[in-house]
Amino acid sequence: MMLANAEEAAESAVAIDPTVLALLTIFGSVTVTVLVGLIGAWLQSKREHARWLRERRYEAAVKAYALTKGFDLNWSKTMKIAESEGASEDNPRLLAMLAQADELHTTVAETLAPLAMLGPQDVASNYLDMQNAYESHDNEAFRKAEVAYQKSVRRTLGIKG
Repeated sequence: MMLANAEEAAESAVAIDPTVLALLTIFGSVTVTVLVGLIGAWLQSKREHARWLRERRYEAAVKAYALTKGFDLNWSKTMKIAESEGASEDNPRLLAMLAQADELHTTVAETLAPLAMLGPQDVASNYLDMQNAYESHDNEAFRKAEVAYQKSVRRTLGIKG
């Protein structure tokens, strides 16, 4: 009885034309290939964007840090000149240092904007803490904020050590 049902089912099954079968295989393969290609392109795009962001964050962090160090070096040199040569208004070396400080001030907004825009927020916040401590001449607070800034930048960039 089962054998009879199996024979009836085999006879009633629709035979697929070999040409249709070949076309279905081709279109199925093309669809899978296109999907895999799109997924691969999407993943590559995400990797490229992550790398671009990491590079821009590195540049922003280094420029911001260099700006603060530039102010610090300028201040130290200015104080040394003032102590050794006197703080007169017509001292050319002292005037040159003050002009250099003015030039640094003109770059602050341009230098710090990428740091604020690219984030993350803790890096920008730690930088502002460092800058505020520097401007208040609180050396201990500056060193602590400097370490916190460096740690947050390293964490953001995935730098070990």
